[in-house]
Amino acid sequence: MLRSLTRVAFLGPRATIRTFQSSAHVCAGVDAGVGVTSKMTESQVTESFLRTKLDVSFQTKDILSQALTHSSFKHGTVPNNERLEIIGRRYLEFVAMDMALSTAGEQLPDKVLDMTSNGVLAARFDTLDMGLGLQANVPDVSNSMKAIALKALVGAVYHDRGIEETKRFIEKYVYVQ
Repeated sequence: MLRSLTRVAFLGPRATIRTFQSSAHVCAGVDAGVGVTSKMTESQVTESFLRTKLDVSFQTKDILSQALTHSSFKHGTVPNNERLEIIGRRYLEFVAMDMALSTAGEQLPDKVLDMTSNGVLAARFDTLDMGLGLQANVPDVSNSMKAIALKALVGAVYHDRGIEETKRFIEKYVYVQ
């Protein structure tokens, strides 16, 4: 049975929705530099690309896909990023506080709020070009959804790889200095 999935692909500042047949669609001729074989589905190609780009090897099956799945996708009937977002948000706040302690002085709370704002995190999400893997049933993707997905990605790294790997990931990809 073929099921239709909606994926949001970012093309510049505006989001577009495209549909593909997950069971029937087979990707061929895709960049072999990310470990893609000709028998992989589009979802598997996307996940392989993102894993390679982010330089993180997850041990938990489908955790990257879950981190990039908004609760609106399939009306919330598939695992989504809500719980991972909570973990990621708390750890991002912790790392932001740790990084800001040495430079912020009395403006520490403002500095931490700035570092963890949806606008800043959405900009990092766009810079990392993570939109290809985002799954949501919405006409337009907001900065809030992008920030939630990035927080959930941090939560997935924390859940799967631990504190030290997550701190390295945040310093390399989120709070780039």
